[in-house]
Amino acid sequence: MDADEGETASMQDILEELDRYCHDRDAQGACDQEGDSEVRLNVYDMVQMNGYIAKLGIGAFHSGVEIYGREYAYGGHPYAYTGIYDVRPRTAGEVTGDTVKFRESINMGRTNMSRDEVVEMVRGLGRDYNGVAYHILNRNCNHFSSDLCQRLCGREIPQWVNRLPYLVSWMP
Repeated sequence: MDADEGETASMQDILEELDRYCHDRDAQGACDQEGDSEVRLNVYDMVQMNGYIAKLGIGAFHSGVEIYGREYAYGGHPYAYTGIYDVRPRTAGEVTGDTVKFRESINMGRTNMSRDEVVEMVRGLGRDYNGVAYHILNRNCNHFSSDLCQRLCGREIPQWVNRLPYLVSWMP
């Protein structure tokens, strides 16, 4: 086998690996065509009790928005710069702590925005969703996810995801 044949075989291996990657469930969205990507809401249980109370339509949930193979979410910190971060899809528990467990992924629709347009929009949202602006009831990760989904595909997240903070905010 000469050098060209070795390079061709090597390139074929790379293309096959890329094809496997693009069809792997954990990488869904990473290989979407520019300007046509699925938008998914990834929801996480924040407490074990959700297994029981979620059946009643309430629970303590974290959420992030998955697009183009990344998941964008929001959290608080004591600084006036962005609280938005991105992780591999369905791995927010690695960032937020062991008590946060992936629950489900909800298809929110599709966007015609390119990857670069999405990144630029998220960067812009960081001015409003900075670390010190975070509030567990009135400006949390679910508010960010709903805002981002609305901008990407014209749909807000399901109400049950943020119902508990909404109900608690009405208590005296």
